[in-house]
Formats: sequence, C-alpha cells, structure tokens
Amino acid sequence: MRRNTLRYCALQFLSTVAHISPTSGASGIGLSIQMPSPTYILFRNAILAEQQVVCTYEGRHRELCPHILGTNKRGEEAVLAWQFAGESSGKLPQWRCLRLAEVRNARPRNGPWHEGGSHRTSQTCVSDIDLDVNIHVRRLR
Repeated sequence: MRRNTLRYCALQFLSTVAHISPTSGASGIGLSIQMPSPTYILFRNAILAEQQVVCTYEGRHRELCPHILGTNKRGEEAVLAWQFAGESSGKLPQWRCLRLAEVRNARPRNGPWHEGGSHRTSQTCVSDIDLDVNIHVRRLR
C-alpha cells in the first residue's frame, strides 16, 4: 500500500514539472517523461513570482513579463509573454510567442508587472498550458 502511495505522489510531482505523454511500443502502453529545460524552469519560476524576464530572442534584447507557459502544437516549450521594452521589429509593447529553445541569456529580475490590453482573439502560442498567471497564480491570492 505504501509503495503505491509513494508512486502516486511521485507521478503527481512529475506531472507538475515534467512533460508527460503516453507512448506505445513493444512492451505495451507506457509514459514518456521529458524533464523541462533550465529555461522553462526559469520562466515557470518567474511566472509564479510575477517577475520580469530579460533575455535575447532572435538576436534582439527583450524585456518581458511571461504570462502563459507550456508547449506548442509541435510539442516545443513555449511562452506567451508581454514584451514591454527592449528591441523589436515592430512597435512596443506587444504580445510575443517565444520558443524557449531559441531563448538565450535569460534571467529573472524584480520590477513592475506588465500585462497587455484586451484580448481580441484566443492565444494560439501555447496549446498545452502548464501555467497561466491569471489562472494559477493570481486566482490563488
């Protein structure tokens, strides 16, 4: 009984920090567990603490507040963030969808939390949501 309880607790913990997906193979149905990247963990912690993130993306310096974190339709780690300063090919501030594999030199920092204006359309950046600041962080307060 105790072993099953420990196994259940371990799976609950892993499901909060790992990407778990069903697999099938010669041995039958199983689980594929992929641990999140260090960049994913940094962005996740920044959302939980409502911290800004400073990074380089597509060769440009970005200053942003991450809002939604998870994976995109291709299973890649992604974040929807409000870019309020830094470099951009367009006007700032604006929403940005970042593939975390392309993020460089990311670091969290304290500062005022920024968020975008009204949402006219549904976001399509993150299809499998792990963490949404408006649902998982602010709602708990």
